Amino acid sequence: MGALPLATGELAGIWCAAALLHVEESRTVDVLREFGRVLCPDGVLALVTASGEGHGWETVPYAPLEQRWFVYRRPERLREEVGAVGFVIVSEEEVELGRLWWACLAKAA
Repeated sequence: MGALPLATGELAGIWCAAALLHVEESRTVDVLREFGRVLCPDGVLALVTASGEGHGWETVPYAPLEQRWFVYRRPERLREEVGAVGFVIVSEEEVELGRLWWACLAKAA
């Protein structure tokens, strides 16, 4: 997600649900910046990721012999990072659905 094979300004919107949670926290800003690059002016980012702190391997509920890497992020920090790369948050909420999720809708500058 940090180097999308798309032209600058090519997309009107990005739906990123339960994907950023597999990216190391140190790469969050790079990924958000890349989202901003491929969005057209006023493009929309819908972002949903696991809320919390920490990281580690977790068992896949539908494949108990498999594990996935999860990175939890604090909403306060995500708000700052989303804004720092030029997005304006239009709405946000935390939702409990098996785990706590942070969801936001943001507009590119």
